[in-house]
Amino acid sequence: MVRKNLNYDCKSVSEINFETLKNILHDNANTEYGIEHNFSKIKTIEDYRKYVPLSEYRDFEKYINRMYDGEQNILTTYPIEVFVFTSGTVNKPKLIPLTKKALDVYSNNFKRDKNDLVRLNREKNPKASRLFVTIFRTDLSKPHDRNMLFSEIIYRHLYDNGCMNMSEYVGGKELLFDEQTLDMFYMKLWSAILDENIVLIESVYMYDLFQFFSFFEKNYKKVISDIREKVIPDSVKLSDQVRKKLLELPVSADRLDFVEQECSKGFEGIVPRIWPKTQLVSGISSSTFKYENKGLDRYLGDVHKDFLEFAMSESQVGVTVKFDSFEYEFVANSAFYEFIPCNENGEYCGQVVSMDKLETGKSYELVLTNLSGLYRYKTGDVLKILNNSNEQVIFEFMFRKNLVLNLAGEKISAKNIEVVMEKMDKVVPGILEYTFGATIIDNVGRYFVFLCLKNNSIDLSNDELSEILDSILSEVNCLYKELRHLNFIVKPVVYVNNEEEYSLLMNKKSIERKHNKPVNILCATKLNKILERYDNNEKNFV
Repeated sequence: MVRKNLNYDCKSVSEINFETLKNILHDNANTEYGIEHNFSKIKTIEDYRKYVPLSEYRDFEKYINRMYDGEQNILTTYPIEVFVFTSGTVNKPKLIPLTKKALDVYSNNFKRDKNDLVRLNREKNPKASRLFVTIFRTDLSKPHDRNMLFSEIIYRHLYDNGCMNMSEYVGGKELLFDEQTLDMFYMKLWSAILDENIVLIESVYMYDLFQFFSFFEKNYKKVISDIREKVIPDSVKLSDQVRKKLLELPVSADRLDFVEQECSKGFEGIVPRIWPKTQLVSGISSSTFKYENKGLDRYLGDVHKDFLEFAMSESQVGVTVKFDSFEYEFVANSAFYEFIPCNENGEYCGQVVSMDKLETGKSYELVLTNLSGLYRYKTGDVLKILNNSNEQVIFEFMFRKNLVLNLAGEKISAKNIEVVMEKMDKVVPGILEYTFGATIIDNVGRYFVFLCLKNNSIDLSNDELSEILDSILSEVNCLYKELRHLNFIVKPVVYVNNEEEYSLLMNKKSIERKHNKPVNILCATKLNKILERYDNNEKNFV
């Protein structure tokens, strides 16, 4: 398998990117925002920076709210397809407009590697199939509403444009998406166990795959027993259509015996053992989710991973250049990119530059002008440039600037926490996931850390872990050390949980329409809700 690269007909990537800007400005010159900021006078990148300021979401919020109420020609002339609500992990949720033009460009740039893989395998084996495990509670055949996940609208757009062949998916369309089915993993596992021809396993996020295989490991005996008996318990929340479809799937006793026997040997490398034709798993992830990726590797054995793309609700920014890698190339016609030089802490250390001025090895905050009405929008994402050539600009994601815990000026960043966890990993082996939070209690700041371990029986007590964590935080962040000395921050609290406890604690079994992504930093409000759950179970943190 070879990863395809983007091709811009021999033009340099920076030339394509500037053309993207010129087209955006030309098309939107007569919008309210375009008139206010002199789009018609802009001929160069320097002009653009002169007339249009660097901006954040709050600078666009009043315009977006008017657009949501139905006003036209405010930020963009391009027809709005949908408004996407972001998750608001740290800050309050945002309402992001998404135009049909942006979706069309996304669809055109969508990597065909997966489709080609299935197509080529079907030429040899017509039964070759693909398993999609992400939990979507939406029916692609129905009109969409105004409040959708970004991934839902992307897949709907791909479906509407003929980019999804439903016959290729395990179980067909009936088992792909179903808005009435809540126990999705049960449905996916039942159908997947019976299909020995899977060549591709895919999801929106790699974390979806990690959760699916965790469910598989815990529930395979029960699901195989249900298949043998052709009984689906009433407690399993499936639509009538899904129940009927599952019970109609052909069952091979030999296949069930084989899968059960392989599972009983353990789940290391389970994918190539029970689906030996699988060549690739795909989903979005990043190097910041080290533990979740490591947990998934246990199930995958030597099967390749495709981390797909670097994207956000505002734009598709990059696509991966090779399998098993977090290196991306910029999608030059998806948005116009600018970059603010940053140091390792995310602090600005230079003037804004465009793509042709990027330096290999340097880090930059990404600034977007997109196809949906955001201009010179500071994303907060810090990227490191790995290679800059005419044909490609390769980058990796480093961290998000706005993911910061800050009680008294210490500003513990996501990058700080990565370093802390690398050191904690040497003390507490077997960490599967973790979440940090910080809040003020009785006028004193305190950090809380929740660890998810495969086996939560460890030799160290929670108090000993707190001492170790305190020492590591002081080593990584000198301001934290000083504030601890002044008693503005007290010793952190560490909770150790098994997978089931951690899942319940973080509400990962919620039936809300949202993705269960790893959350490594909690806002104070969400942290306090989790602490309330501990109190309700008489696990006081005081």
